[in-house]
Amino acid sequence: MEDSDLSSFIEQQVITFQLLNSMYLEDEFSINSDINSFIESCINNEFDITQASLENIPTSITFTISLKILLEDDKEEILPLKCTLPLRLNNPKQWAILSIGSVDWINKESHQNLTRDFQQHVEEQSDDDLITSSDTLILDCIEWLQTNSPNYSTKLDEDDNKNKNEEEEGPLEFLREWIYLPMLYSKEKREDLITYAKPFGFTGFVSPGKPACICIEGQAKDIPKYLNDIRSISWADIPPRDKKMSTRAQERFICQTKEEFEKHRKFEPMEERHFKIHGNRSNHQSMDLLEQWLIEKGCPNAFHDLFPDLNK
Repeated sequence: MEDSDLSSFIEQQVITFQLLNSMYLEDEFSINSDINSFIESCINNEFDITQASLENIPTSITFTISLKILLEDDKEEILPLKCTLPLRLNNPKQWAILSIGSVDWINKESHQNLTRDFQQHVEEQSDDDLITSSDTLILDCIEWLQTNSPNYSTKLDEDDNKNKNEEEEGPLEFLREWIYLPMLYSKEKREDLITYAKPFGFTGFVSPGKPACICIEGQAKDIPKYLNDIRSISWADIPPRDKKMSTRAQERFICQTKEEFEKHRKFEPMEERHFKIHGNRSNHQSMDLLEQWLIEKGCPNAFHDLFPDLNK
């Protein structure tokens, strides 16, 4: 590779990836990027920057570290830290993009506060002259999370019980939203759609490919917040033109009790669904089987609403 600055930067990022991969067990370190020859060479410590061609190197590597967090009662919880290492030089230089996954031991409001404070810490450390590589930045941020994140779980039970009582009293607005996407391939983005849904208690599904669709069932007031988190956090590294989501239909019901609210659900907790994947790049699936499945789930009009151009 001719560009010496870029070569040095990529080599340092690979070293960071290899270091963190070696520090954590297999169930604590998961690679979100698609596994290709470059990733494999990094995993096997076979990557050689002098022999590398830029066209064969992706623009970034993304992985998730499942951090073990010790709470005050000596109970251990898991906090996912998603790390993206850029493999191209930006101005200013960006060592890493870090974000925290949603967990059931931190409520929504506390998670928002933790995310805000964590991002502030990341920005401050990124500007620190002592931070000269991505490994020092990430290790510092891991230490910060292990030290500080337990403080955001202290009011979880109290707040959750309060919210639960308020929700059971009603009235509650149930919303089933059907969303169309021109395409959805990235493994990490698909996983985030499911992970970010857990704190909200959403049911529904993600069906990836080209085209793709999402169904979300939950409280109407929560769905805009969830979609905003997806666009602004999970999809922060995607150009705006590629973040296109189109709401094709909404089903709303006003419920007086939590029991009545739950009866409107037609799907399991948020999951990914595939239907006979095919194509040269395994990026298509059987739309006929998807339509049949939606009918079986009691949603006979959903396919027509999502894909009007595909209806016979």
